[in-house]
Amino acid sequence: MKRSAPRRKATLDLSEALHKRLNAYALAAGAAGASVLAAAAPARAQIVYTPAHINIAPGSSYGLDLNHDGSLDFLLTDSITARGTLGALVVAPYASNGGQAGNAVEVKAGEIFSPLALNRGARIGSSQLFYGSCIGCNSSQEIMAAANYARGDSGNWPDVQNRFLGLKFVLNGETHYGWARVTVSVNGTRIFALLTGYAYESTANRPIIAGKTSGPDADAGSPPRSADPEAKPVSREVPPASLGLLALGAQGIPLWRSD
Repeated sequence: MKRSAPRRKATLDLSEALHKRLNAYALAAGAAGASVLAAAAPARAQIVYTPAHINIAPGSSYGLDLNHDGSLDFLLTDSITARGTLGALVVAPYASNGGQAGNAVEVKAGEIFSPLALNRGARIGSSQLFYGSCIGCNSSQEIMAAANYARGDSGNWPDVQNRFLGLKFVLNGETHYGWARVTVSVNGTRIFALLTGYAYESTANRPIIAGKTSGPDADAGSPPRSADPEAKPVSREVPPASLGLLALGAQGIPLWRSD
């Protein structure tokens, strides 16, 4: 019985032109697949948000370190005179690492020593007015709220809830924008502040929206992430400031004195 020869696998002799076309097709398909994957990848968040629940009572201060690098960027100080006739809540650009000029708070033209109490959704960026540049000091101080026994309250912050400080600070030689959410209440001449969160835009020179906690695609009108009472942002103990120290940077805007 005659055995048939084993079959060999057929081979296909491709022409050089066909090789080139197949290679081109493979490259195009790979590029298309890569672009689809890139489109599907989520955009990297640019906003760095820190929830907080920090009470700032009369006679105390809180150092705000926006990017948690161990260096204070701003100092919130709540002070009251010895006789209790005048209270003041101020914010000061602060650079404890030797500082770089550029840290400042958003203000209104003609009211450079009274920071704005921004609403949610406000744009904070280069088109706004900032004041308070300071190098390694806290001498340039802006008055958020003042309460005088004889003359009442002043500033943009007495008795407001969840308003925003517009902030500008220098990080590695570049300007960044951020915000701090603060609630303020006044009782006589005693002022109480509650810091419930803060954020900054990690991309230099890019504006940020007040209350926006993630991005860049988050809805600016959505409510901010709720404050976490257990959150423990970086804190800096700063001794209570006297009213004399508070007045160092308030040139041209005299604080009422009835002591």
